[in-house]
Amino acid sequence: VSDPDARERFRRELESMSQLEGHPGIVSVRASGALPDGRPYYVMDYVDGQSLKQAQRAGLSTDQVLDVLEQVASAL
Repeated sequence: VSDPDARERFRRELESMSQLEGHPGIVSVRASGALPDGRPYYVMDYVDGQSLKQAQRAGLSTDQVLDVLEQVASAL
């Protein structure tokens, strides 16, 4: 990323995510760095599963969807 503002936003996002480490609703960042061409990256834990939309199509009830959304809002 050649844009200094974009690099700074990326750095701040990474810093913010590291402060949320350990919350049960937040995926942990395990590593970060820069590629040889200078593009920044970070590595997060893999979370196996399906999207909320897929779960709803598979029969998740409205109450269950609302429960998931409540958990997401709590994490945010």
